[in-house]
Amino acid sequence: MIIEVVIITYKVKAVALDFRGYGVVKDLGKVGFIKGLLPGEEANIKITKEKKNFFEGEIIDLITKSKYRTDFTLEYDNNSLIHLNNEKQLEFQVDITLETLLRNGIKDFKINDIITDNKYYNYRNKARFIARSNPYILLGGYKEGTNKFLEMDHLIQAEELINEILIILKEHYLQEKVIYKDLNSVIIRTNKTHAMVIFVTNSSKTIPLILYEPLLKDSRVMSIYHQHLERKNDSYHFNNIKNYKQKFILDHIGKYSFVIYPDSFFQVNRDVANLTYKKIKDYLDIDDIVIDAFAGMSSIGQYISSSVKGVYSIENNTDSVKSAKESIALNNITNIGVVLGDFNKEFTKYQKRATTIIVDPPRAGLSSDVIDKINNSKIRKIIYLSCNLRSLVSNLKQLTNYELREVTPVKMFFQTVEMETLTYLVRKEND
Repeated sequence: MIIEVVIITYKVKAVALDFRGYGVVKDLGKVGFIKGLLPGEEANIKITKEKKNFFEGEIIDLITKSKYRTDFTLEYDNNSLIHLNNEKQLEFQVDITLETLLRNGIKDFKINDIITDNKYYNYRNKARFIARSNPYILLGGYKEGTNKFLEMDHLIQAEELINEILIILKEHYLQEKVIYKDLNSVIIRTNKTHAMVIFVTNSSKTIPLILYEPLLKDSRVMSIYHQHLERKNDSYHFNNIKNYKQKFILDHIGKYSFVIYPDSFFQVNRDVANLTYKKIKDYLDIDDIVIDAFAGMSSIGQYISSSVKGVYSIENNTDSVKSAKESIALNNITNIGVVLGDFNKEFTKYQKRATTIIVDPPRAGLSSDVIDKINNSKIRKIIYLSCNLRSLVSNLKQLTNYELREVTPVKMFFQTVEMETLTYLVRKEND
């Protein structure tokens, strides 16, 4: 017996975009959010999720098409805004930034022009490709919003060298019929001309030569690592084993050189980072002593070092601290102290020495405990670079002893809804 499945569809029209890039509709008695639908577009959709006050849906067929729609389609997880014109992507970020701040009662600040270099594609210097065996090794990513694996031949945001190495590995695995189910993913880091390739596995077993053999002949590949998760002292960390040539590669932001190890945190869009760091320098004075929090390899700290009296860069990742110290020596900088430790604990030791704090925290933002310490400190200025508007708004509302002066949207990642926001706060006069 054949059972016919009937899909119920509804006609809707999008009036706006939400922070995820979903089209907002109001046609069915409550607000709806439709993946891939742009403002002004009409479509027949199916409902995929329904709650009391809202629903989510997917396009079944597009009835009218926005003039701002591109020929690209939503496919991979990190292409969540690729169907929207690049100029409109900038407008989208500015609008969402303002709307989010104002809706949460944050106002009376200056909004600056969005920082961008208008490089829409090939800007990422790091990419991870998921590995699957079917039966031979395939490399790719996940379908947008799902855990469905999709093979990939080209990542539109990645620097060309990354895509060229991806193709070399894919063709090799197919030609040699390579099967290795322990391979979890492949990470490729580049400095535009040279690359580090990291093979991530599910166990500590030594990886076979056949996994990376064609890269040994490629003069652009300067470093090959095997990485696996290892348990030590009741916690997990990545163990990196060098298999080939150099331990690191060098990259640059502006005139500064940075030593990159497998787990070193480095801005994946170095050119927009350069523009953002220039803006940060505008808020600093030559007599400032700066705490560079969540510092990674102290890329911000090093960049601003010539404009201030001194810097304390605080970071808890061992690879990043190692990179920071070696990079500082390479750049001949003498006024930076690098601190290995948890910022939440280390801040108390250095707050009395500092006039300014620069924070670039994880997506979760600053903890309430740290915010209390900052509020009760004598820090005069806060420069906050955020990768999550929601946690930024929450933190801004908690920083009650400071007033927000400036907000600058930063477009790091074209073709995605990921947003960076730079904010500048000063201590209230009565504090």
